[in-house]
Amino acid sequence: MERLAGKLAALRENFVNQLPERLQTLEKTWLDFQQQDQNPEALKEIRTMAHRLAGSGGTFGFPALSDRSRELEQFIQGFLLNETVPSVEETEEIEARVSALRRVSEEAMGGGVPEGENASLFQQISPTPSPSDTPDRSVLIVEDDPEQLAAFAAALAEQGWKVHKAADGLDGIRAAFAEMPDLIVSDVMMPGLSGYHLCRFLKSSTHLRETPVVLLTSLGEQIDRFWGQQCGADAFMIKSRDLSKLLALTNTFLSSQATRPPGGPRPSPTTPTPRGVLSAQVAGMLDGLLRETKLREEVARLGRTTASLEEFQRASLEFLAQIATFDKSAMLMVLDQELLVATDRASAEEFTALVDRTRQAIASNPDLTDKINRVPFNVPDQQFSEEGGPYLTAPLNADGQDFGSVCIGRRTPGDDFTAAELGLFELFARELGAIAAAAWGREVISRKNGELQQLTEMKDRLSELLVHDVKNTTWAVGLAVESLVDDPNLSEQKLRTIKEASTGCRLLADMLVSLLDIAKMEEAEFRLNPSLLNTSQLAREVMEIHESRARRRSVALELEDLPEIFADADLIRRILSNLIGNAVKHTQKGRVRVSATTADVDDARDRLIQIEVADTGMGIAPEFQKELFQKYVQAKVQKKGTSTPRGFRLDRGLGLYFCRLAAEAHGGRIWVESALNEGSRFLFLMPADEATFTRLRKARESS
Repeated sequence: MERLAGKLAALRENFVNQLPERLQTLEKTWLDFQQQDQNPEALKEIRTMAHRLAGSGGTFGFPALSDRSRELEQFIQGFLLNETVPSVEETEEIEARVSALRRVSEEAMGGGVPEGENASLFQQISPTPSPSDTPDRSVLIVEDDPEQLAAFAAALAEQGWKVHKAADGLDGIRAAFAEMPDLIVSDVMMPGLSGYHLCRFLKSSTHLRETPVVLLTSLGEQIDRFWGQQCGADAFMIKSRDLSKLLALTNTFLSSQATRPPGGPRPSPTTPTPRGVLSAQVAGMLDGLLRETKLREEVARLGRTTASLEEFQRASLEFLAQIATFDKSAMLMVLDQELLVATDRASAEEFTALVDRTRQAIASNPDLTDKINRVPFNVPDQQFSEEGGPYLTAPLNADGQDFGSVCIGRRTPGDDFTAAELGLFELFARELGAIAAAAWGREVISRKNGELQQLTEMKDRLSELLVHDVKNTTWAVGLAVESLVDDPNLSEQKLRTIKEASTGCRLLADMLVSLLDIAKMEEAEFRLNPSLLNTSQLAREVMEIHESRARRRSVALELEDLPEIFADADLIRRILSNLIGNAVKHTQKGRVRVSATTADVDDARDRLIQIEVADTGMGIAPEFQKELFQKYVQAKVQKKGTSTPRGFRLDRGLGLYFCRLAAEAHGGRIWVESALNEGSRFLFLMPADEATFTRLRKARESS
């Protein structure tokens, strides 16, 4: 331990001695950046120098120097990532950060090396494993800063591990293949290939994909951790003066049975690869990753831009033709026991033969989704390739479920597919699986929605027929009841009962007609018959219908003189009947008043009348008022003196909905103003003249 402390002290002293030169170089590069049209290369150099100072400052016990360097690095990193240049204000901010770095560097240069400080770094290190317990284990350190590389190497060597060193990412890859280490520890920010590139490359190789990789950085942002995970790193650590954390993590990996067992055979090292050859290999790997990324993007786009499952199949085969060479292709999927087949470049005869043979092959098995993957293309020279040429087939599956397969084939015998073509085809099928499953699911939902819509339309038609028949029966009963009114032998009590029955028949007939009219208005098939109406007379007739019930509930019906409106008389009568009937129904010992005023409008040409039906009933809670005019909505009300709704219903969920449709059909609207225990006011707007009616209707139709 004393020997290690001496090495670290010497490295620390060397770092302090080099600080003036490093700082001078950084400041000169910053000055060059300002004077040379803000060259981004100069900004990259400043970022690299700040990164090294941050790492070395943390390693050698200068936290302030490490923090100021890291702040400068992170600030500059934003401009490099976004490919922008600093503004005037941002340039001043960088200048301030460089000055702050100068101040803490001067403090570090004048601070010396406290006695015993480096030795204290190792007081919490777990006991060093004996080389006899873990013989022949090695670790590769990849670090572009010489002092940090030497410090890490010395600390790890002191633990008894064999240490290999590399100064950048490319040399790190060469050393990894040459030495086959048991663990790789790499800096993230390095010139050329970064630690992310190194890790991604090694994790993509056959020989080193299982070798643990630990990434070290002076940055602690979440995005850095994210990219560390994406490239396959096994661990991610922030550099600090506490080397014991790094050593403890290294001991864990090198002592773990997850790596090569103690005494087990070491993978054979390879001959060091020339940098030029290795650079070409890295470029090839990056090209492969680019192809994979673009393929995934294009497959995902197919799922977003195709409307049906059949269209998705055709578009997928067209895309496959752009990335693979074949004479014909096909895709088979099963949906609701139906076989969906799409082909590209196949003749009509080949298509028919493929479908027929596939149907025959799976006809005896009811579980088509289980057979579709194995049967369609797996009978050589019989299913898809009549001439005996080679073909490739792959399943389409997601979450363990097979729902189809895809195949490509060539007509010329012996024209085999290469291993690269096989790999690309399998990648295509694998990526297509999840997207195809989504398209398959959308098709299932679309079909179910279509079936539901057909059932709904059938139900509506049956409901309309039923309502129509009940309406005719109600009118017949009403006519029969009204004929009894003229019987001179009726007592006063029976006459009053017959009149109430007649009124009930009229209300029931109006409700049934409203049901039919709602369906017509929803489908924009209702025709208005507007005219200039005596609104007061119309309201008086409606009040007569509800007078008997209002009398029994001790409710007074009041009617002000109403102005004329231009509207459909039958619809206005039923609007008033719904509103007055509801008001009477939910008012006890009070009054229901119908009045009207001229409404304020934005367009001076329009004349609108605001008709109001007000009551002194229980009122409506605010949370129910917004949905009151929706179809089938039944809002609860409450009695005076209670704190919660008691289950009373305003209507059956169609009366106020009809009122809304009828008001909107005239170009008007309807709303409610109410407070609990203070009554309610239902208001609706109607045109006062034909010109206003015409303008409102045109505006409604255009919207």
